[in-house]
Amino acid sequence: MKILDCTLRDGGYYTNWDFPIPLVKSMVASLIRNGVDIIELGYKSPKKGGPFRKCNDGFISDLLDYTHDTDIAFMIDAKDFISGESVNYSLLDDCIKNRKSSPFSICRLAIKIDEVRQAKQIAKYLFDKGYKVFINLMCISLLKESQIALFVTELKDN
Repeated sequence: MKILDCTLRDGGYYTNWDFPIPLVKSMVASLIRNGVDIIELGYKSPKKGGPFRKCNDGFISDLLDYTHDTDIAFMIDAKDFISGESVNYSLLDDCIKNRKSSPFSICRLAIKIDEVRQAKQIAKYLFDKGYKVFINLMCISLLKESQIALFVTELKDN
């Protein structure tokens, strides 16, 4: 079992993804000391918002102490990178650099059930950039069991 903390990403809804830097450094240090496996620091998003809405690699690198083994994650919302029925790869490249030049190692990809086809394309693209990709199906409580089973089958096929 792995423990994922997404306090900064989720809490950003209340602060427009803007937090005092000393608070963030203290919180991250505490999470690392207490054995949290993955810390999700915010979004990588083309939308406007505070620094944890964009999670610029340079900004995040300046915050972190690299003497730990904790994985650092970001989240993206698939709909932000879908234009019509197609994935906007240019927009993905603008927001997400290759893993080798990033402090992040994991992307949590939030999707809705009707975005499965594009989500598979986004996940493969990010995997090819060097990231581990976790897919988070949103609004799952509103789905029928048969829809969830089909979703899982569809993802496993690739």
